[in-house]
Order: sequence, then C-alpha cells, then structure tokens
Amino acid sequence: MKKQFSNYNLLQFLKTISDQFDETIIQDCQEYKIEIPASIGKGMMYGYDFEDGLQAMLLDGQLNQDCEWRTEDSSPSPFMMFYIAKGNFQFEYTGLEKALTLKGPKAFFTTHPPAVKQQLTLKGKTPALLLLLYLKRQLYIDHLHCFSEEEKQVFSSMLTGKTQIEMIPQTPQSTTDAIDILHEILNNDKKGLTRSSFAKSKILELFSLQLEEWKSEIDDLPAAEEPQADNLELLNEVRAILLNDLKNAPTIETLSRKVGLNQQKLKRGFKLAFGKTINEFLREERLKAAREMLSQGNPTVRYVASAVGYDNASYFARRFQERYGVYPVDYLKIIRNKKSGAMNRARDVQEEEQ
Repeated sequence: MKKQFSNYNLLQFLKTISDQFDETIIQDCQEYKIEIPASIGKGMMYGYDFEDGLQAMLLDGQLNQDCEWRTEDSSPSPFMMFYIAKGNFQFEYTGLEKALTLKGPKAFFTTHPPAVKQQLTLKGKTPALLLLLYLKRQLYIDHLHCFSEEEKQVFSSMLTGKTQIEMIPQTPQSTTDAIDILHEILNNDKKGLTRSSFAKSKILELFSLQLEEWKSEIDDLPAAEEPQADNLELLNEVRAILLNDLKNAPTIETLSRKVGLNQQKLKRGFKLAFGKTINEFLREERLKAAREMLSQGNPTVRYVASAVGYDNASYFARRFQERYGVYPVDYLKIIRNKKSGAMNRARDVQEEEQ
C-alpha cells in the first residue's frame, strides 16, 4: 500500500487513511481512532490534536503487507519525534544516501527544511507499536527563552531546522519506561476530556524522557582530565551514599547539594571515576542486591523489588531479566529447587548412616 501526503498534518493523515481503509473515524474529545479492518490487518490507529501545537499518532497493530507513507511539503516540517517500541520500519528523505532500517525499540528526532521528501515504510506481517509526535517548530522557537543554556546548545539546531535528522540511542531503562508509557496510553479506560488529558500528559512525559536522555548523553561525556583529588573524595562519598540506601537513593540534585558539587561536575566526574553514569551505577547495584536477596531463597519477588527501590514489581522483573537472562520468579524457583535437592540428599545420607 502506498499513500502520498502534501502536508505535515496528522489529522489529515488519519482522514486519508480512514478513506483508504474504508473505515469511519471515531472521535472522543481530542482523540480520533480508526480500527484496522481484517482485510488489511488488525489493530487500531489513534490520533490526538491538542491546542498547543502538539499532534500525535499511535499505531498498535499489524498490516498484511508493506505500507509506504510519503510526505512532501513546501513549508518547513514540524519538530518530529518517532518512537518505535516494536516493528520494522524504513525511513528515508531527500539527501539521505540510503534508507534507514529501523527495528524497535528505537527513537529519533527529525526536522527538515522546506521541500524535502520524506517516506516512512511500515513492514507488513510484523506486530508494530509506533508513536509519531509532531510539534509546531515555531511555537518552540518562540519559547527558546525558557530553555537553559545547555538545552539551547543541544536543541537549537533541531528546532531551527539546521539539523535534518538525529538518531537517539536508547538505554534499556528509557526503552522500558517508554514502552510502559505507550501501554498506559493504550490501556486508558477513561472517556472524553479526562481520557484526552491523560493521553496528553503521557505523551508529554514520553517526550520529556527522550529529551532528557538525549541531553544526558551529552552531559555524561567525561572531561579529558582526571577528577581532582578533592573531587574524587566527594565522588567516593556519593558512591557510598548510594550504596547505603539503595531503596531510597537521593536524586542527582539532592546528591549535588549533599556533597557540594554542581550537577554537571557531579555527573561528569562520577562517569569518569567509576565508568558508569549515576543512574547506570544505581541500577546495576540494585539488581546485584536483588539477586543476592533472591539467592537466600526465602523472600518474595515483590518484597525484593521493593527492598532495592523498585515500586513496580513487573518493571523490576523486566530489568532483572535483561541483566541476568532469567526472570526473578524463575531464578527464585531455581534457588529453592537447589536448596530442596541439597536437603533431600542430606536426609538420604543421614538415613543411610542410621
């Protein structure tokens, strides 16, 4: 399936798709949705049109064949964010030597000068979960005074269209967080304005997470020189604070105040001194502590998750599996089976001696 679009307007996109699918758009306040017919695939497409220059399209489904969406507009493109939780896509635009093959999870931002052709191809017969976010670029340029100096440095080229495309690497944590947010939007059982407001808050939360990660990739680059001796002492103090209370670990802002290092020096220095960002270090130590607790064979997975600082046991289970290749409940079973086997062998030996 192929479709050509003449402007960057997601509502017009949904209207065209509904005609192509021969399906009616169902509107609920600021949400628009289309059911993908069985003859074409399965699933749903959702569109959102908010009053402050924000539009979003969410695809959760599978098509029977490849689908190409081409856009060519004489005006500058909006500031666009693609978040691919799952599925296979190809992305190309004028000036790109070859198409980018994108397999979820993946995220990227893009914005183009006028008269640039863009094509997104969704590969058929593969389950897909995609969020496409459009932000009116001029609205954010008008509010550049709200940005910190660091944010201006990072984002100004994107907002002004000087940068055409920027791929953003995903850490396991941000990927899991984002997928959780997408599922929260999909599982929202509210209606009307409450439903639309909830979706908007979650979309902005996802957008904020991606911007923060992009910014942190730059913030966390270590300086060329070694940390000064007095700073190294403070960094060791930070490490000790984190290890002392994994469940209630303080934020970077709080750590900065506690040891008297500004946040920039703290993050750069920690990465240089210990080879990991603060969040990476904390995540690793929490999972190590959890594995040690589970190795005792007695506590429940929910108890262990809470004890090391995870409020959501399901989220903890996914992180544990990513790190150790086994879910905590299965790890606990392995430990208990080993202990049970050892006890049985000891009992057999005792009975033989009698």
